[in-house]
Amino acid sequence: MVKLEPIYLANVVLYLDSTTTFRNFTKISKQTIIAISMLHINPLKVLRYIPFLLHYIPNLETYEGNLMEAQNEITKDLFDQISWIDGSKFLFQMHFLKEEFAWKISALKINPSDLTNLCQLRQIRKVVFQGTIDFGQLEKIIEKYKLMTLKNVIVYLEDITELYLEKCIEFCAKNKEIFVGIAAKRSAISKEAFERKVVRNLKCVLFDFDKKIEIYNSPVLISKPENIKLKYDVLDSNVLAQIENETKNKNIETLHVDVALNSMDNISLFDIKAKRFELSVTSGKSLKFTNCKSPSDICVTTINCPINLNSLLSIKSLERVEVKGNYVLEKTTKEHFLVQFPHPLKSFVFHTKFPPNTNLDYSNSFKTLQKIELITPKEEIDLCNCCELKEIGITSISKTKCVLTLPYTKYTTPIYRYKHEWLYGSFKKTLFFKSETAKLEVTNVGFFTEIDIEGNIDKLDMRECANCQKLRLLSTAKETVVMPPTCYNYRSLFICSDNYPYILFNNRLNYIYVAKNLEICGNVKFNCKIGVEEIAFCVDEDTNLLIDSVFIEQITLLGLRRRRITERYTKNVETNKQLSDEVFEVAKNNTNIRIGKYKTAITKKTSDLNLYATLLRKKSKDSVSVKPQKDHKNKTIQITKSSHIQELLDDENYEDDFDDFEDEDDKDIKSN
Repeated sequence: MVKLEPIYLANVVLYLDSTTTFRNFTKISKQTIIAISMLHINPLKVLRYIPFLLHYIPNLETYEGNLMEAQNEITKDLFDQISWIDGSKFLFQMHFLKEEFAWKISALKINPSDLTNLCQLRQIRKVVFQGTIDFGQLEKIIEKYKLMTLKNVIVYLEDITELYLEKCIEFCAKNKEIFVGIAAKRSAISKEAFERKVVRNLKCVLFDFDKKIEIYNSPVLISKPENIKLKYDVLDSNVLAQIENETKNKNIETLHVDVALNSMDNISLFDIKAKRFELSVTSGKSLKFTNCKSPSDICVTTINCPINLNSLLSIKSLERVEVKGNYVLEKTTKEHFLVQFPHPLKSFVFHTKFPPNTNLDYSNSFKTLQKIELITPKEEIDLCNCCELKEIGITSISKTKCVLTLPYTKYTTPIYRYKHEWLYGSFKKTLFFKSETAKLEVTNVGFFTEIDIEGNIDKLDMRECANCQKLRLLSTAKETVVMPPTCYNYRSLFICSDNYPYILFNNRLNYIYVAKNLEICGNVKFNCKIGVEEIAFCVDEDTNLLIDSVFIEQITLLGLRRRRITERYTKNVETNKQLSDEVFEVAKNNTNIRIGKYKTAITKKTSDLNLYATLLRKKSKDSVSVKPQKDHKNKTIQITKSSHIQELLDDENYEDDFDDFEDEDDKDIKSN
């Protein structure tokens, strides 16, 4: 016999199907009584009588059941004890609602006719509708009465149309913090189209909610997804029919079709069965697409064949579009084209010569577009409203300038996890910005985790970059001024975490570069108002550091990132010296550090746990012997540097500064 602990028995109680079964369960042993008392919610099918409920579950916080019965049976003592009432399993008429119960209802099942009365439930988190609702009216009620706690909307329908589904998708796109579930008995849409994932906060299923069974087709043995490559000389109606037969009744991941000449005026993709469709055309008529049912991703590559972008982007089912080739319009055309993105578009890659008379309109995809890559001659690129962008790649072919305005994303505290001793956030945002001739300008880089910029850029403001783990800056400008991130931003952004993942050990530094991969080349200058000696660079064992700049003498401090919150500066000189030796060995053994044309890990030990100071000169040839220094115990320390260092920065002893310096972690601990 297996003995279950009370914590596991408590889960069993929630599945008991009657009061009689519950009574028998209490007679098994004392462990079952303890398990029941651990619950904070009552079993749905048990304990309909309140005195019986309080006797066995004294810590009840959430009452789940019929709200009509609850209003009649709940005593004042129980009403004061419970925090929430969940009535989402039983239909309730809103005109029976008592005012004092409205503030404790967290979930409720109502008729669509009671939608206007939803404003009475100011703490509602989940609402279930038994029938068709107007999502436009629901959105107005949420905005008017500030129902900010509402997170789940479930709708049970007899049948659903394509028009109603589009309205539901529109509501979900505007209200991303609200999850919507649609359960329908019948659908005028195909099951595949109905249950297809269009937006993240919407799920649609065919479900008989009266019998509580899922409606599904006869099970079909699904083969392993395969990739198919086809090659033809000419693309015409017969070849297109052959392609459709090749994909019929197959589970195809990627279908690649290589064509030498296109002879079709309109290419229909309606019967193409593949998740991703790749079409490569050498020459022929302009590519104009109509109808698309199965592929959600499409990639079109051309050499001497124009593409009608509007016809491609007018296909509503597409989520990801890639266009690669020499040109997208006829070379002799003088028309002005406005290309509008479809509403659910998530990714747009455009690697082609971008004609100046073609403009892209992102307004339909502000809340869905997650990736964009462009090769463009435009002098201004405004992406400030594309708040969901996670991957941006811009290659400018402008001859004068290119101004890139990035979206400003409101910061939310991420969830961190360890991976190879680095703390990785729950989000990733990458930026690639390149130009050979144009002068580059970029704004709002604060929330990107990976930044890669190549070209003529005068200024890069990174003061708000608290999450950048990879920075690559290859400057061709006469002088590039970089405003580094501050440790105050690190602290403010990671204050809710038990670890401060990217901060060096507490010291008086205000400007810190702590990235896993850091590459800086060109005439890059670090702008720091309080002096260059306050700029630090991380040289941990798993860090890659490459800096080659004429302003290399600004690199004065090297250090290690904080690993544990307990590792901090202490006033014990011997302890600090021991820890400093350990950290020094880590930095010295890192083979991925290159400063200037030489690889170096030579540092100057100080009494602080993590600080190393060195002045690096580009034109150093001879070995330099540094004057002995004295520590607090008047012991002489002789340091000899290699030929790559001309002289060592003769800075002050940091231990004197730390005697009167209180660790910020200590302040945090005391305040908590």
